[in-house]
Amino acid sequence: MPATDASYANILKKNVNLIVKPKNNDQPHAATRLKMRQSVDPVTNNIKFSQVKNIKNGGLLIKCDGSEDASKLKELASLHLADDYEVKEVRKFNPRLKIVGMSECIDKEQLSVILKSQNSVFQNDSECTVLKVWPTKKSGDVFQAILDVDIATYSSILSRGNLIVNFESCIVYDAISLRLCFKCCGHNHYAKNCKSKVQVCVKCSLDHKLSECRSASLKCINCVNARLPNSNHAAWDADNCTLYMKKLAEYKKSIIGDI
Repeated sequence: MPATDASYANILKKNVNLIVKPKNNDQPHAATRLKMRQSVDPVTNNIKFSQVKNIKNGGLLIKCDGSEDASKLKELASLHLADDYEVKEVRKFNPRLKIVGMSECIDKEQLSVILKSQNSVFQNDSECTVLKVWPTKKSGDVFQAILDVDIATYSSILSRGNLIVNFESCIVYDAISLRLCFKCCGHNHYAKNCKSKVQVCVKCSLDHKLSECRSASLKCINCVNARLPNSNHAAWDADNCTLYMKKLAEYKKSIIGDI
């Protein structure tokens, strides 16, 4: 069901992450936690959070229940720890949708205005950024677009299943996905930013580039390393890669939660 006005407000407020990271990268996590306990009292200040995770270089990732909790925690931590720690809010990632079925290539800003004007799923404070508009592979006369929207709008649009653009009903698809590195086959980074020194073929898992691959067999290095029973597919095969589907579910949950 589409989000109600009350649930819409609640969805927008949920889960804001803060990072508390020592400027001394050699500091252990236990020391960071101790310093936080000595400097910030979440009970007295009524700060709610649902998770505290260790991250690299002695840092902590704190998942706050809402923006007010995050603001209070950030203010107090910065006040007492600014000399020795970096305290920052993690950049929010909005979910994405793909719409298909437009008969013309519409300017991105104009398309955003049309969508908000014609579709009641968009509220006054809904976020909607059109990232890309391009023709489909099957027909150069049919166009598609990627939208970046807030969580509540994402949920409402998927429940409805379509969006109206002028006099056309366009099909909507979930477009939250993981990037695939064509160097190491890892996820959520590009080859140009990859820190791995080893080249792995995304098709056969051997040590060469995809452009150099002559293998007739498929092998996913990610499923091999995870010792999963089915690894006879390319690393890009999202429909058959068990590991990809698991990581995608985790990634999606980190963006939209349990809605």
